[in-house]
Order: sequence, then C-alpha cells, then structure tokens
Amino acid sequence: PFEIHFNSAASIATGIEVLSKSNKKKFAQMLAKAVQKATGLTLRGEAGWKADDAGKHHRLAFCDAGGVILEVCFANNPNDVTKYRSNFASIVENIVAGFKAGAF
Repeated sequence: PFEIHFNSAASIATGIEVLSKSNKKKFAQMLAKAVQKATGLTLRGEAGWKADDAGKHHRLAFCDAGGVILEVCFANNPNDVTKYRSNFASIVENIVAGFKAGAF
C-alpha cells in the first residue's frame, strides 16, 4: 500500500521523494521515477527513496506497518504544484502502467 502526500518546506525546495523502510526501497524508487517521468521534477534522496526515519521523520506508523509514502511535490513551491497539476493524468498512467507490467 502507498499514500500520496505533498511535501512542505521553504518555497525553493523541490522534487519527489518516497519514504519507506529499506525493504521497500526498490518499489519506492519505481514510484518516484513514475512521477518524475511525468513531471520532470528532481528525485530527492537515493533515486527518489528516503528512509522513513530520515530528516524530521522519527517514526511513521504507516511505514512501520509496511506502507510507502509518496511525496509527489512541494505544496508551497508554485513550480512543483504546476508540474503536478498539469501532468496529473500522466502521473496516474505511469503508476498504473508500472502495476500492470508487474514492475511494482
């Protein structure tokens, strides 16, 4: 399971990151790349993956339960939001295609 979230930081922060336990790293990176392919936004962390306890995150119950958190863009960066909104259909198509192909 995964949830879609919007990141928040200084308005110059940009990009995509996916938070998960290390055993979900490959899946997380594939999700991040699906969003990047549609938006052109930068992948943060290790090819889009960040450990669920990275940075300000000390413990995320959803990740502890095996979930993955997809941070699609920074909500307070107007460029990120524009790229997300104008490419939403492509983001969804890329994620669905990954599941259909068995890549995830």
